[in-house]
Amino acid sequence: MRGDLPLFAVFLEGLLQEGFDAKVFASSAIQSQAVGETLAKLSNGIALLDKELYTQVVSNYEDLLSQATGIEALESKFQCRNSLITFCAESAFLRLAYEYYSTTSSLAYMSTTVL
Repeated sequence: MRGDLPLFAVFLEGLLQEGFDAKVFASSAIQSQAVGETLAKLSNGIALLDKELYTQVVSNYEDLLSQATGIEALESKFQCRNSLITFCAESAFLRLAYEYYSTTSSLAYMSTTVL
């Protein structure tokens, strides 16, 4: 299986380039009348990648599971921090609104008593 991956990598080398254009690739395959061959290579390559992915997941299952658990723990901590930040922001807003209201109310009261 691993021996087949380099052959597929050579075939996909052009596909992995930054300037890859699927339309040009398909047009080239059609013009050279190698559509079936190209599709077969892609299909075989996808099957090889699928097998390799399965092998990697099976051989690294414990590490992947550990990382997933760690991510869940981090998400929980981020949610807690987010709630705390939201609470602090709302408290600060309410405090500012209260101070503004208190200031404007006392100024309005003072202006009506002076007149």
